[in-house]
Amino acid sequence: MLDGRDAETVKTWLKEQKTADFSTVQSISMDMSGSFIKAMRDSFENAKDIICFDRFHVSQLFNKALDKVRRVEHMELTSVSEKNPLVKSRWDWLINSDRTDNRTGKRKNFLSITKMHLKTARAWKIKETASTLWDFAYKEWHVDLEINLVSEQLLCFIWVV
Repeated sequence: MLDGRDAETVKTWLKEQKTADFSTVQSISMDMSGSFIKAMRDSFENAKDIICFDRFHVSQLFNKALDKVRRVEHMELTSVSEKNPLVKSRWDWLINSDRTDNRTGKRKNFLSITKMHLKTARAWKIKETASTLWDFAYKEWHVDLEINLVSEQLLCFIWVV
């Protein structure tokens, strides 16, 4: 454990590792701390090719973005209509469909909401697509999915704005 989370602390630690040969490092798995990213970029020429973010933190980012879209849309819908399909649905949006039984009554009702023309439904589909990134074994598949994911994000951003 290091005594800090800033870039200088990490860079200093890397320099102090006299017996380590970092020239053969193929991958660095880390959280998304800006200071850690900076330290790796400053310390490794090929940092953009070897930095990997862990599944938990990537998933957390998508869930936070989805929840933000849901909250804004929920407020918009509440102000214009008494019927708001997003009422009491917060936790349903955050559960990955492949990790739950989608045949049950409440989940079945939720899935019908995902088919509505809602910004939240679009953001949820992006989150669900992103959750499949971990299933790929070949880089080329990741690239194709990432291109599709980025284009989906752009469409969602354009639609939200």
